[in-house]
Amino acid sequence: MLYQFRQPHVVDATAYRGQFGPGQTTSYEEGIARTLQWYRQAPHQRFTALGT
Repeated sequence: MLYQFRQPHVVDATAYRGQFGPGQTTSYEEGIARTLQWYRQAPHQRFTALGT
């Protein structure tokens, strides 16, 4: 991914927003709290990477 640092680039999310909507903003604190809550409620299982 060295090309990202060799020349400026712009990412346009117009197509994404058109398909999925504007999205939702979550504060860092709320994101951490919700993630921890999910882990505490999720059944204990082994989480593996895709393709393994």
